[in-house]
Amino acid sequence: MLSSYQEFSDIELKGESFSNLSLESISLYSSIVDGCIFKDIDLSSSIFISVVFINSSFSSSSFRGARFKDCRFLSSKLTGVDFSQSKITGSLFSEDKLLYSTFDNARIENTTFNACLIEASSFEGISHKRLSIEESSLASTSFRDIALKEISLKNSDISSIILSPTLKELKGARLDVSQAIDIAKMLGAEVLSIN
Repeated sequence: MLSSYQEFSDIELKGESFSNLSLESISLYSSIVDGCIFKDIDLSSSIFISVVFINSSFSSSSFRGARFKDCRFLSSKLTGVDFSQSKITGSLFSEDKLLYSTFDNARIENTTFNACLIEASSFEGISHKRLSIEESSLASTSFRDIALKEISLKNSDISSIILSPTLKELKGARLDVSQAIDIAKMLGAEVLSIN
C-alpha cells in the first residue's frame, strides 16, 4: 500500500487506481507507472527519478514542489495537475493532455514537451534552461513575464497564448512564419496574402 514519506525503487504499477489520497513526500526511483489512474492525489514535495509514466491519468492531482529527474510522461492525462514550484530536469512529456495545468514558479531544465495538448494552462514565473515545447497546442496558455527567446516553440500553435499587454515576452523570440502571422493578428494587424 502506498503512503506518504515512503521510498520505492524498481517497481512497476500497472492498471492500479487511487483517489483522494495524500502521498506527500514519497520517493520513486527507476520505476514504471503504466495505465494507472490517480485522481485528486496529493504528491506534493515528492521525488521522481528515472520514472516512466505511460497512459496514466493524474486528474486534479498535485505535484506542487515535487522533483522530477530523467522522467517520461507518455500519452498521459494531466488535466488540472498542479506542477507549481516543482523542479523538472532532463524529462520528456510526449503526446500528453495538460489541460488547466499549472507550472507556475517551476524550474524546468533540459525538458521537452512534444506533441502535447497544453491548453488553458500556465507557465507564469517559471525559470528555465533548454526548454522545448514542440508541435504542441498552447491555446489560452499563459506565458506572462517569461522570455520566449529562450524557449523552442517549433511548430507549436501559439495563436491564442496569453502574454502581458506589452508583449515583452516576444522580444528576441524565434518564430516560424505561421507563428509570426498569429502574433500579428494578436496585435490587430490584418495579414494579407501574397498573390
